[in-house]
Amino acid sequence: MSDQGLRHDSESREGATTRTKLMYGSFLSYSQLNEYLLFLLENDLISQHHHQQQQKKNERDIPLFMITEKGTQFLSIYNQMNEMIPSAIPQTN
Repeated sequence: MSDQGLRHDSESREGATTRTKLMYGSFLSYSQLNEYLLFLLENDLISQHHHQQQQKKNERDIPLFMITEKGTQFLSIYNQMNEMIPSAIPQTN
């Protein structure tokens, strides 16, 4: 999963985002996203919170995902490494 989806959505809603926004922001299928979310949760890179949303007579419990301090540190190190390693794919202008 690209860090774009999580980073972009982590700036909205006080750092929390829904599974759907992550799925569309990262261009992953539902099953692919669930695999990544499980990995990220198990490694404490993200946390999951629940939000009650009322929708037409029903109240739904919506899971929200938020990057943790450990996840923020990981992204920072990952981005530093990306800057240090030249891309194998030539950039076209």
